[in-house]
Amino acid sequence: HPEAYATLVVNTIDSLGINDRCLLQSFDPAMLEALHALDPDLDLALLVENNDDVATNLGRLSFSPSAYSPWFGVVDDALVRHLRELDIQLVVWTVNQENDMQRMIALGVDGIITDHPDRLLRLLERE
Repeated sequence: HPEAYATLVVNTIDSLGINDRCLLQSFDPAMLEALHALDPDLDLALLVENNDDVATNLGRLSFSPSAYSPWFGVVDDALVRHLRELDIQLVVWTVNQENDMQRMIALGVDGIITDHPDRLLRLLERE
């Protein structure tokens, strides 16, 4: 029941007053649709774990999300440029090795999801 879950999430972040600091992500387009219907101003990210192209994945939504969030291994210069043209942020997951983090930073992704934020912070401090 995406609508019921979305209502709980939106009510919670509303009550905490943190809407402007949240990026809500889901692999499920129905969940993102339910969240968007409740609050079109929410920052939403489509998590992607398939080999479909960006247009196909974004076509599963009736709106343009704030962010597109694929596995980092599929990210290249062309994807970064394409999403910039669409004015959609690129947030990659799950980047745990420093060399992969460095590559994502060099590509200019907008966000990195990691199990090791300490490693990422160290790298960013060196930049």
